[in-house]
Amino acid sequence: MNDSTSTAWWQLLRAGNVFTAISNILAGFLLVRGEWQPVLPLIFLILSSAALYLAGMVLNDVFDLEADRVQRPERPLPSGRIDPSLAKLVGWGLMIDGLSAAAVAAWLLASCLPIIVALLLAAAIISYDALLKKTMLGPLAMGVCRSLNVLLGASVVLQSTDKNAAYLYALLLGIYTIGLTLLARKEAESARIQKYVSLMITLFIPFDALACAAGAGWPAGLTVFLLLIPTYIATRRAPMT
Repeated sequence: MNDSTSTAWWQLLRAGNVFTAISNILAGFLLVRGEWQPVLPLIFLILSSAALYLAGMVLNDVFDLEADRVQRPERPLPSGRIDPSLAKLVGWGLMIDGLSAAAVAAWLLASCLPIIVALLLAAAIISYDALLKKTMLGPLAMGVCRSLNVLLGASVVLQSTDKNAAYLYALLLGIYTIGLTLLARKEAESARIQKYVSLMITLFIPFDALACAAGAGWPAGLTVFLLLIPTYIATRRAPMT
């Protein structure tokens, strides 16, 4: 893969954004567990979230291909730098990978909750990308996606009483995401708005770090906060939006 193709894939995947999905999982997990255990299910929940998030990024551009040929011809698919058929295959493959990882987490936990939440998240992602993005329900759908991502991390615990903090945090993050999505609809109008949108996406990590600190102490919060480093490195190569 040459450098041009590699850069195109980074742009299509919005690779820097995936660390915000990971921090969501850690926030949900630590709010209900208060520690980094059990490690193996946590790893598979992270893998599930990352794959589903990246699938959503790819399929978003797949479904928007015809519109992007007119409005954003420089994007990887309309510009021809990536074959749309290959992108479609990768997007659906990542979706399957994400659900498979959640199924493994469910098996490890002897609980159906992780796969149920992952299926709901996958359905919300597909609904947003394929149907709701440009409708009045688009921002709400995106908020639901972000809330479900937090709850995917919290699915490690069975009892609902142990999840009250995670439910509240997921709701707040969903509301924040609705506002972010409404602003993002105007990013084509101004480079300044695009910068604000990128900043608001990045802020998921500090928010999640605070939630992790509340759930498991400041060392956990600091660990999650450090996800800003790979996010910064990745976004130097390809923008978040």
